Amino acid sequence: MAWIADQYQRMHTTDINARACVTGKPVSGGGIEGRTEATGRGVQYALQEFFRHPEDLAAAGLSGELESKAIIVQGLGNVGYHAAKFLSEEDGARITGVIERDGAVQNPDGLDIEALKTWIAEHGGVKGFEGGSYTADGASVLEADCDILIPAALEGVIHRDNANRVQARLIVEAANGPVTAGADAILRERGVVIIPDMYANAGGVTVSYFEWVKNLSHIRSFVRSFLLARSFVRSFARSFVRSFVCSLARSFVRLLARSGFCAYVHKIAVFFVSSLLRASVL
Repeated sequence: MAWIADQYQRMHTTDINARACVTGKPVSGGGIEGRTEATGRGVQYALQEFFRHPEDLAAAGLSGELESKAIIVQGLGNVGYHAAKFLSEEDGARITGVIERDGAVQNPDGLDIEALKTWIAEHGGVKGFEGGSYTADGASVLEADCDILIPAALEGVIHRDNANRVQARLIVEAANGPVTAGADAILRERGVVIIPDMYANAGGVTVSYFEWVKNLSHIRSFVRSFLLARSFVRSFARSFVRSFVCSLARSFVRLLARSGFCAYVHKIAVFFVSSLLRASVL
């Protein structure tokens, strides 16, 4: 995204809002803090809000809190990883299954998401991960027993052919359109609740809007200019006060010396002026 923004800026050199042409940029390139994990965080917030409403839980055949709920996540990319990480670490949910391109790994006690993410980065897939049992047919794990299913990878993975075999009572569409229209009708007839993608994965779009507004408002440039101006004013004021106090002190000492006061008064004056000078430096 930074490359796209730079190229656009080269092509439109007079456009002062060029950095706002695209979002998802790194913070150093006009991006915004939290954009990377925003979509996964939004999935977590959607589930947290769902569990605040007993009537919705009852409709899905669920009860209690998010803690200890069994969750299967398809795709441990940016969205799936952050959703699984936040739900397991902050809400106490059990990520019992993760589906990737080379298969799936399952653990009824919950998978170590950080360890699994590191393993995938080093080996290119979930096969061989010691923290769970490996299944070559990843698609079949979509039908495994769990409370919540989070498809966070591909479009149309739940369709007419497998909708009747999905055991999850709640599906959160973290990907775009993971449930087809035909599957949607079947699942609703079975009483399965679906949190739609328009709501569930809107965290990324929301934070992208904040980044866009930031770029259009030139907040970074304004803040930097303000801080520089404040530093200059403080430095100038400090130097001016120090110079003024020193000048006043010298004049006062000369006046005392010329006035013929006794040595005792002179010492008191010197002590006073020295204290004043130290205070001005501090």
